[in-house]
Amino acid sequence: MERACCDREGWPGNKVGILEFEGVVFSFSPHKSCFSEINQSVIRYRQRREDGRSRVCLALMYWGCGLRKVVVSKSDEKKQPAAGEWLDIEKIATAEISSEDPAFPIDNALDKTGTGGWRASGTGPQRIRLLFDEPQRIRRIQLHFVDRESERSQEFWLLALVGDELREVARQQWNFSPNGAPEELEDYTVELDGVKALELRIDPDRSHDPKQSRHVASLERLRLA
Repeated sequence: MERACCDREGWPGNKVGILEFEGVVFSFSPHKSCFSEINQSVIRYRQRREDGRSRVCLALMYWGCGLRKVVVSKSDEKKQPAAGEWLDIEKIATAEISSEDPAFPIDNALDKTGTGGWRASGTGPQRIRLLFDEPQRIRRIQLHFVDRESERSQEFWLLALVGDELREVARQQWNFSPNGAPEELEDYTVELDGVKALELRIDPDRSHDPKQSRHVASLERLRLA
């Protein structure tokens, strides 16, 4: 929750107050009487990701103030990349992997067909790192995991090297269950410019210790746009 403090004295004349948060501008016509009752306004802004496009913005109204919202950011209904708009990772990056099952190479998870997926050669935490030939502009990241056999709790970290700064893009846990949740699909809308590398760390059973791990990490598909 974000809090924006209001000026107790209000604004003189007919000036309009402006509050901006996460690309959304809230404009209102304040008056002194409303500030005698409160000295804070609270704006809550939430993002709800269903297909990478849907956003919900909620504003708590000022007591006694007429509040108007003006959306100045790009359309919430962002265009989803068509099949030809996904980046051809094989042509623009080199993949570094901590291990690989010869029958399930990383190529399977990165090519446009996405058949078979990648699988580690052994149990324990694994790492997939993409080193781009040239810095990339990334606006969408899609990760697809599949396990139809194991009952396990997985955790992954997604990091991006932007310039000289290593940023955490996402961190997610998922409970796989053959009869209930055999697949995990994560679709992130991001604003990343000048990405030199992207790293995915997977802990297949949240053991944090290769010696205690009993499961093998896998990735069905990774797509970037």
